[in-house]
Amino acid sequence: MAIQRRVLQSQLAEAGVALDFGLIELLRQSADCFVSVGSKISIARDADGKVVLRAEPISKFNESEQAVKLGRAGCAEFGDRHFRWQVQARKHTGETPVPLKQKEVFDADKIGGGIALRHWHAGDRFQPIGLKSAAKLQDLFVNAKISATRRRELVLATTVNGEIFWVEGLRISERFKLTPDTKRLLIWHWRCNLP
Repeated sequence: MAIQRRVLQSQLAEAGVALDFGLIELLRQSADCFVSVGSKISIARDADGKVVLRAEPISKFNESEQAVKLGRAGCAEFGDRHFRWQVQARKHTGETPVPLKQKEVFDADKIGGGIALRHWHAGDRFQPIGLKSAAKLQDLFVNAKISATRRRELVLATTVNGEIFWVEGLRISERFKLTPDTKRLLIWHWRCNLP
């Protein structure tokens, strides 16, 4: 493993790619899996251990945004996504609903009465549950092996103050998770609309 890491490190340095242990491990463990290392470049390791660079098509940030008033229940469309939600009292202090596929549960009082749906922007920061501080969303996408094109399609939700509490395909925000003090739940469902 040490030799594999050293060989990858040498190739990355030669290619002018910033050295990062997480990136080296991703490349070492998976052949032919391209990982974005910038806005225009993806990188992978082939079956022979050689690092391969690939130019990514330049895709612009999607600036569309939609304000949504939550209320007790409702639904909204944003792009090709359909969202519905309910806000309800927590029945038992210790109750923690089990998240299902395409469903998350948040502390409704921390989120407030309105949100915004939008796409990722350069410089966005997000603190997934379990992380001690916020990180650049781009770094989280790279670690999750989400391509540059795909990350521009994902939808995220923010509070009216612009704080991200949900990113499609990632964990929920640490700040908006349920705690023993949570009084009201925001039950959040989403799906991609069928053509």
